[in-house]
Amino acid sequence: MKHYPENIPDILASHSLWLAKKGGMRADFRSCDLSGISFAGADLRKARFQHAQLEKANFEGAQLEGANFFLARLCNANLKKAHCKDAFFLFANMTNAKVDENCLKDATLFGANLSGAVPIYNFRLWMRANPMLMMASYMILLIMAMSFGAEIFIRFFL
Repeated sequence: MKHYPENIPDILASHSLWLAKKGGMRADFRSCDLSGISFAGADLRKARFQHAQLEKANFEGAQLEGANFFLARLCNANLKKAHCKDAFFLFANMTNAKVDENCLKDATLFGANLSGAVPIYNFRLWMRANPMLMMASYMILLIMAMSFGAEIFIRFFL
């Protein structure tokens, strides 16, 4: 695990140039320990955070479209008002992360741990993060359809 780079403002400035196609370099924080760092309001589109330690990091209002958080640890991180469209949180640990209703709406959450972050009643997000749960729920519905007859099933559930 690399410790966080001390030149984060320089990395963000270079990333902005890269996004504008004016040179610069993509922000690469792979395997860095960025715990407690504030990226509030930062433009981190397409940034790399794979395997990063981001516990208690603040991404409030950040632009995270297309950012990659594969296997990142985002426990207790603040993602409220962050724009996460097309961001990848595959197998990320997001335990107790602070999120709002729309923050993860269009993100890839396969295998992400959302314990304490997303209320269990937000069934769609849980299903996207837990494909086995989704498969199990479809199997239950199929068994119910076969047991009770398709007509009753269709009237009751659809």
